Amino acid sequence: MLNIKPVLTIEDGRLIAIEKVRTRLQAIERLVEFVIEFTEFEDMLIMQHRSGQTEQTRMLQDRLKLDFPDVHFPHAMYGASLAALIGTDATGLAVLENQNSHGLDDEF
Repeated sequence: MLNIKPVLTIEDGRLIAIEKVRTRLQAIERLVEFVIEFTEFEDMLIMQHRSGQTEQTRMLQDRLKLDFPDVHFPHAMYGASLAALIGTDATGLAVLENQNSHGLDDEF
């Protein structure tokens, strides 16, 4: 109705709204800013609502390549359970943090 697109995060299994934007370009810029906040990540995946690459996914990949030129950003389709929470026309990122970035030491 107001053409507002929420930027959401899932932390510890909870869906949290972190910002609202009006355009898809603003949403892409906010997603890139979100990724830059991670000091180290093991893997990343762009999630989209259909199997073929969408325009938003291409724009996001192009924008991420500017800040992370040596990283590959694959895309995949999200499932129905996530679509029930975020809608059927969303684009997002799944980021797997490196456990060492939290200062965790596996050697006791």
